[in-house]
Amino acid sequence: MFPTCPRLLLFTLALLPVTSVAQTPSAAKAATRSCTVDHTEPTSGERALASRNYGAALTFYQAALAADPTSDEAHLGLVRALAGQDKTADALADAASNLTQHPSSALAEVASAEAAYRKADFESMRLHAISALKLNPCEARAVAVEARFFTLIAHFATAARLLAQAHQLRPGDELIRRAWINSLPPSHRLDEISQYLANAKTISDNDRRLLTLEQTHLTASHPGECRIVSNPGSTKIPFIPIFGDNMHPVAYGLEVAFDGKKRRMEIDSGASGITLSPEAAKRLGLTPELHGRIGGIGDEGAVGSFTTHVASIQIGNVQLADCMVEVLQKSRLDIDGLIGPDVFGRWLATLDFPDRELDLKPLPPLPPSPTNDDETLPHDAIVPPHMEDWLHFARIGHNILIPTSVNNGPIHYMIVDTGAADTIFSLRYAKEAGKVGSDEDREFKGLSGKVAQNYTTGMVRMQFGNFAIPPYSYPAFNIDNASHGTGVEVSGFIGLPTLSLLAITIDYRDNLMQLKYDRYHTGLPH
Repeated sequence: MFPTCPRLLLFTLALLPVTSVAQTPSAAKAATRSCTVDHTEPTSGERALASRNYGAALTFYQAALAADPTSDEAHLGLVRALAGQDKTADALADAASNLTQHPSSALAEVASAEAAYRKADFESMRLHAISALKLNPCEARAVAVEARFFTLIAHFATAARLLAQAHQLRPGDELIRRAWINSLPPSHRLDEISQYLANAKTISDNDRRLLTLEQTHLTASHPGECRIVSNPGSTKIPFIPIFGDNMHPVAYGLEVAFDGKKRRMEIDSGASGITLSPEAAKRLGLTPELHGRIGGIGDEGAVGSFTTHVASIQIGNVQLADCMVEVLQKSRLDIDGLIGPDVFGRWLATLDFPDRELDLKPLPPLPPSPTNDDETLPHDAIVPPHMEDWLHFARIGHNILIPTSVNNGPIHYMIVDTGAADTIFSLRYAKEAGKVGSDEDREFKGLSGKVAQNYTTGMVRMQFGNFAIPPYSYPAFNIDNASHGTGVEVSGFIGLPTLSLLAITIDYRDNLMQLKYDRYHTGLPH
């Protein structure tokens, strides 16, 4: 049974969406041709950052600042090392102190922008990026941090142009180079990945694994990765209720046929793509292509996994081909697997929980342009007139982060997670919202096993989108692994008991979401 959750109250709230890109001057105007290219060789600190050895980077930059406390380069490196170790408050403090002492320094503004990004304060990030570029439009790291903002709001074509410019301005910067490679269309990305892997010395084992995985995909005979074979345009696919120990569903899923063999997959917006249990993969006869690890909620650590491809996947009357799937090597699922709604990112995908169905419709057409005719090229988000009142969300990978507020407090970002058994606050956010207490009666588990220590908030009033929820007490626990994985401060997960009251339409291409609530038609017992 779903945990008790109050009904949503509908209000019109002035919550802060992700900043409109129209308000953001683009660094694309920077005159690269008049700039001097920075061919500086990376320092030991920069090499440590590039390999994610944040402890070594911290030691290097602390020593550099002991020798020269005024070094903006060292302060930027220190902020990056602290953020990499999830010491967000320390990163913010150093960035703010250095900016106060050096208000005319572009690098001091970059450090503040990066610290704000780690805090998930995207408005401050944007303002610091603009200030950095005004101070020095030739500073590659300022251009790169603006590109990160545009990526966050799905302006991928603009971000790609900026990253190309940043890489041109500072070709020896490995962090910029990796971001630039990631922004390239597949036809150009393979060569750059291959060249990079052949010569890269300062790269973590996990980054090398991920780049090798992508290189394998791009070189393998999988034309048009997960291409659409049968596109019905518009279609509705029924949900399958997934039951626990009683009569009420604890989750919803879809029936998915892998090479003609049907499996039951839980709809999990906190997951990316398709993840299968080891038992389901064995029955399907799947064999590994590349090994890795995957994690999620829980304190028992990441679990081994492998990736492979499935020739044919049928979901309703949608047929896909050559799709990559991830397989857990140790079962932490009670079902055949998980399917993220991002699988349907080439449609307007509505998770209609009241009617218990997935409703797919075509995305609004992009404006005519040479690049928009090629789906492999990056596009900038659009907001058609009929979608102007939709909620803008930030997206990092598959994770949808929406602005929330508790007790009319400051904006925080929570992940939309239909796979979460409850709406959950981070322990840090719960303490900010008020008193917390220990909760030994409830158990939470995810892909990373059980949560070791559970807490609960006092009665708080949460708001998101144009909805407010009456005062309610929420579970809370340490979710630092989620913040570390996304690279920004995650304040919690809006889980299924709340989301199941809504019809949620997601436009992954443009980072737009529509939330509809009908108090008389929730699909759940009253």
